[in-house]
Amino acid sequence: MSTDSNQSVFVSGMYLNRVHDSAPSFIITNQSVHVDTLIKWLQEHKNLADTKGYIKLQGKESKTLDDKGFPKRYFQVDFYKPTEKTEAPVVPEYPQGTEEEPPF
Repeated sequence: MSTDSNQSVFVSGMYLNRVHDSAPSFIITNQSVHVDTLIKWLQEHKNLADTKGYIKLQGKESKTLDDKGFPKRYFQVDFYKPTEKTEAPVVPEYPQGTEEEPPF
């Protein structure tokens, strides 16, 4: 599967769920994994991994609401790559000092 950075690739088998209102504050996310579905998705999308073997994901909210009235949540592949700067850094030029002593 070939992809470009403008294409949306959604993850199958991994689900981003809401944290229950009564959960302790240190619980920030609930996720579910359907093992067989996620393994199949990973095998089919192995080419999306970086040189270290990672696929970056973003957890997002949809405009579509679930049955409880909350936005549906999902995972999407993050294709963002920072651009490398090829220009030399600009070195500021400072005025040459005068031979007079500063007033302080």
